[in-house]
Amino acid sequence: MGVLHLSLTPENCYELEWFMQRFPLHCEGPRKIKALAKQYKEKTSLVEKFLTGQQPPLALELAVPARE
Repeated sequence: MGVLHLSLTPENCYELEWFMQRFPLHCEGPRKIKALAKQYKEKTSLVEKFLTGQQPPLALELAVPARE
């Protein structure tokens, strides 16, 4: 059996969590994977809300006026 090393990113953890639900797999730090996968799901959900108009963008003011 070999060892696979993946970078610890929210997107990779989301995909790995999906894979682990379907296939038996041993990994180090399953809590960290779940936490980062959740973070990825929340981020993509927020982006989807912005794109569909369910979440209006924040009204922000510039600290310095824009150039002409």
